[in-house]
Amino acid sequence: MFEELSSLSLTLQRNDLIIPQATSELRKTVTRLEALKFRAKAGGMLEKIQTMLAQQQGDERRFQGITMKGNLKGFMDLTNPQLKQHMEAAINIGVDNLKARSGCNMAAIQDEWQGLKILVSHNFKDKVYSGLWETMLTKDPYRHDYKNILELVQLMLVLPISAAQC
Repeated sequence: MFEELSSLSLTLQRNDLIIPQATSELRKTVTRLEALKFRAKAGGMLEKIQTMLAQQQGDERRFQGITMKGNLKGFMDLTNPQLKQHMEAAINIGVDNLKARSGCNMAAIQDEWQGLKILVSHNFKDKVYSGLWETMLTKDPYRHDYKNILELVQLMLVLPISAAQC
């Protein structure tokens, strides 16, 4: 579901977008989201949850006063004391996997970040926030020279603000 919504978000943020493309993209996204109700994406999270629920064994747990029944072993135990001891590690669970899937070369990011800071501080002082990222993400010399750090920036710009609470 998030893949569909992030794709829509990226499309709607394009500067060269025209109204017919936007309405077409909205219709396509709505159709795909409605299809997810009936048919989970192969290998997706919804399919995994449906599989776990189909294999219920009668386990029972209470969470915030609500009794939950079924096979809950597949869900992460957030009451584990090790997670509390290593809060930073708990917050970053899955981040490396997300970066790897987006095609980021983690070893190159630090060098690119240093170069990007110098470039912005010397050449783009007059740019506003949105104009700066528009230039970096669309202009050829920048989007290729700083490819890895811009992948992370693009993820940050696409994720909704409400995702910061997760």
